[in-house]
Amino acid sequence: MDPPFQLVCAGMPVCGGLEAWLRRMAALRGVGLVGRLQLEVADSPDFEDLLLSSLTTVNPRARLEELHEISGWLGLQASTIRFEDGLKLQASQLAAYYVPGAGRVILRPSAERAAVEHELLHYLQDLAYQLTPRARWTPLSGDALTAWQCLAEGDAAWFAETHGAAARPEPTASSFDGGTVQGATWPERKRPSFLERMQTAVYLTGRQSVARWRVDGGWLRVAQVWSGPSLSTQQLLHPVSGGLRESLPEPLEVSRVTGPLAGAKLGLEDVLGELQLRVALEGVLSSEQAAALAAMRVGDRLTWFHAGPTQGLVWRIRFTTADGARSVAPWLAKALALPPESCLMSPTGARWMGVLAADITVLVGTWVHSEPGRRTQHGCHFVGEQLGRALGLAPWRDGDL
Repeated sequence: MDPPFQLVCAGMPVCGGLEAWLRRMAALRGVGLVGRLQLEVADSPDFEDLLLSSLTTVNPRARLEELHEISGWLGLQASTIRFEDGLKLQASQLAAYYVPGAGRVILRPSAERAAVEHELLHYLQDLAYQLTPRARWTPLSGDALTAWQCLAEGDAAWFAETHGAAARPEPTASSFDGGTVQGATWPERKRPSFLERMQTAVYLTGRQSVARWRVDGGWLRVAQVWSGPSLSTQQLLHPVSGGLRESLPEPLEVSRVTGPLAGAKLGLEDVLGELQLRVALEGVLSSEQAAALAAMRVGDRLTWFHAGPTQGLVWRIRFTTADGARSVAPWLAKALALPPESCLMSPTGARWMGVLAADITVLVGTWVHSEPGRRTQHGCHFVGEQLGRALGLAPWRDGDL
């Protein structure tokens, strides 16, 4: 016999009838309630501290900081945005959050009933599908983590909107366009940052994918996705067709690297995925244009490596055809703030882009070689010529397109 369930929620306006509602939702989803779930109120800065504590329980803070720094190196976000800044941005968008595996929901004093219901649905997801392993980073898992987050948010949003305090009629299949993200076309002066756009895209993508699956096959279809062995943002963005079959570029042979990076060691490998590419392109294009270009991606591989104080990063994106890669190249260069000559120097090093067949490759890093009393920065020539040649890359220039 399962142990009794207890919802601890006292002294808050949102508590009234909450346990009865949760029991109804658990019955609808076929989930057995067990144990204890506690709702706790916290305001800034405690809210942010508890969020960080929750995140670092699943992944070490050092790893989270590395992944954040990589976005700055690539030019997806300003390199001056610290990990703490990204965390505060994430927290500022939340009225409450569920701590996977801990039986806790943290909410702000101003949290409304709909926000709390959304987090309780994450609790039901956790009981049924175990959220913690789906949030733990492993090599090449970055896109899968994003996809699981999209699914979790989309599932909770859809269920709360159809059965919760903000319930509204379910749309029909004609309300959906096959899975593309219908984001806004932002005025240039008001265009949100990459982090802001990415946070919005996770909810939009998840909700639209779940809505399409719900219309096509009911909650059984959504449960099948949850129970699948893997998930990618490509599958979410194309929920009917499933998109193109993923094909990751070959692993980088760091032994081929010469010069200051000779003898480099592999730091980490990851996959950014179709959604991150699309959101990057949305920095310079409309959502529809970015979606069309990103849909030509068949895979990508990001490799970070280092040799002493010198660090390098290679992001190789594979497209369906060489023409597809060339059509994406100028827009991706603009999104990464690369000038027409394809290389950009910054205080942290150089950023360079090359095209070879159906692959676009972005090279970035510090490229710093230190000697006593001397500091030499290896810039565009080393990155674009020596390293690019070692990796078999042809330089991209605007005039070549």
